[in-house]
Amino acid sequence: MDKSVDTGYSGSNPLDRPDDFLLRAYRFPRHKIIELCNELRPDLEKATLRSHSIPVHVELQVLSALRFYASGSFQNVIGDVFGLSQPSISRCISDVTDALVRRINQYIKFPDEAERRTNKSDFYKIAHFPNVVVSLMVLIYQSRRPMTMISDSGYALKPWMLVPFMNPSTPAEEEFNRRHCRTRVTIEQLFGIVKSRFRCVHKTGGCLCYVPAKCCRIIAAVFILHNICVDNNIPCLENDNVPDEHNDLNPPLNEGVVCGNGQQVRRNLAAQFV
Repeated sequence: MDKSVDTGYSGSNPLDRPDDFLLRAYRFPRHKIIELCNELRPDLEKATLRSHSIPVHVELQVLSALRFYASGSFQNVIGDVFGLSQPSISRCISDVTDALVRRINQYIKFPDEAERRTNKSDFYKIAHFPNVVVSLMVLIYQSRRPMTMISDSGYALKPWMLVPFMNPSTPAEEEFNRRHCRTRVTIEQLFGIVKSRFRCVHKTGGCLCYVPAKCCRIIAAVFILHNICVDNNIPCLENDNVPDEHNDLNPPLNEGVVCGNGQQVRRNLAAQFV
């Protein structure tokens, strides 16, 4: 059994709580929180020294950040839980996020050639949409061009970004949309799991009220933590399931802004489905 861990918190030690509580509050059991603290410790101790602020124990920094990722709560609310000021919580979130993102290549990797072949075969079985491999944020359709992405209706149609037809008028276009949706749904399901596990990236947790660059880093940190959960068989609690706000019926926002021969690329692919 692990020995008691000093978090530097004057109240009851959060790490003394049972794992079912820790999973609900922080999304990780005690031993994984301790492992994460030890992994990030060199970065977080250096960050504390550089800031010249009152030192905050590494364990408390990690717990504060995990609570933010899990709940999306306001920083002052999280500060009340741990007896820290809002600026201290802000620094904890920033420092832990940066420490995680520095390890992104350790936890998030693009599939190698063998994995891409397997992925293309598996995705083809879903809806016979050819040459699809999976990436972090989108699906990718590999044609003779280096890479062509398929994505939802929030993106502009371009030769390298294939979105659904806004108003399908032929059987081929309708079939393209059906296969496009069925193939992409695997990524939408992944997003739903990640957003239910880490509410800071779901609308029920509130908006990420940060500059875009910091939002991107928080999202990357959340996906790193999700992969750690998957690798260690850490469950996503059933009562944390939330409805996904994605609406596939929304028309492409930028359908009229077409770069090059995007429409022709999409028509050619659709023609293969009839």
